[in-house]
Parts: sequence; C-alpha cells; structure tokens
Amino acid sequence: WIDSLCIVQDSAEDWQRQSAQMATIYTNAYLTLFTDCARDDGAGFLRPRSAWKYTAVTLPFADNVETGDAAHLADRGWISQERVLSRRILHFGR
Repeated sequence: WIDSLCIVQDSAEDWQRQSAQMATIYTNAYLTLFTDCARDDGAGFLRPRSAWKYTAVTLPFADNVETGDAAHLADRGWISQERVLSRRILHFGR
C-alpha cells in the first residue's frame, strides 16, 4: 500500500476515508519501507548496486535514523505514525 498512489490526492473525502485506515494498514503490514535516501516524496530511492558483500545483522531500534537527505520527511506527522505502528521497517539509505 502506497499512500500517494492509493489515496486520490485531490480529494479531501478520499483522504479522510483512507487516512482513517492508516493505523490498521501499518499495524498489519508485514514490512514497511522507509526511503531515507530520497530527497523528497517524488524522488526515486533505488540505485545501482555495487559488488559489496552483504551480511545480515540485527540492530536495536534507533530513534535518530532521519540523519540522511530525507531528514525533513521524518518531521511529518504521518511519517512518525508509520514508524511507531510498523512492526518491521526496512530503511533504504546510501
């Protein structure tokens, strides 16, 4: 579910109806993607991958993840709601 695609952007009525369901959507989501590397909500976040070796690690919850280019996005109320309600978050950074 992507809010900017699933909510009719120029309809206050659709926004009211859909935003009332956001808590349920994020609470029940298997995984929420946070695109910390995106400069704004219209920017892409996927980049060509280099030939790095990847290792799986488990990290404790950090409240200071908004230190990248998209720090201003983390100031929005619904972003905080998504972070608090989501069970699993995958952050895309640089």
